[in-house]
Amino acid sequence: MFYTRKEEGEYKMRKKFRIFSTLTAMVLVVIVMCVGIWAATQAEVTGNGTLSFAFNEIKATVQIDSTDSIIENKTSKTFDFSDPTQPTATGEVAFTNLSFSSSKKDYTFTITITNLLGEGNGTLDSTLTIEEVSSPFKVVVTDSSDYLSTSKVVETSVTYTVTISYTGGFDAAAEQPFSMSLVLTKTATE
Repeated sequence: MFYTRKEEGEYKMRKKFRIFSTLTAMVLVVIVMCVGIWAATQAEVTGNGTLSFAFNEIKATVQIDSTDSIIENKTSKTFDFSDPTQPTATGEVAFTNLSFSSSKKDYTFTITITNLLGEGNGTLDSTLTIEEVSSPFKVVVTDSSDYLSTSKVVETSVTYTVTISYTGGFDAAAEQPFSMSLVLTKTATE
């Protein structure tokens, strides 16, 4: 086909307009997708909590370890309760930096209790209680079920493994406080 100069100019303009409108539409689609992805990743799922303890007339060490820096921004904390001038002890450990995502759905830490009473001087009763946990968060101690109170006799040492998990979706923000307590008491000697 042959065009006049005027028709040829109009044809080129229509062609440029189509190319420009197609590119503009593609850019707008990419922008909308990026905003959608950004909005979907903005849901923040966090947790924090405390482990409180109360010990009476014991001689023991309590060590709390984690591969993640969740124990007051450390990976380990040790308490030594072997001082005879301190018959009772209370306090707490804070757990921070629990930021859950699709690639990090759980945090694990251990509580190791070592009996320092000495052979023949008695054992310790330990009770670890988990409180204040609601779905879709879950706390499991060792191989037990959720929301439990676990008691163990400490002859030499005992280790609790605590796993805090998030089982929900990441489309909405969620926050959970965790509350745990550890009580150690001396068992009467025979």
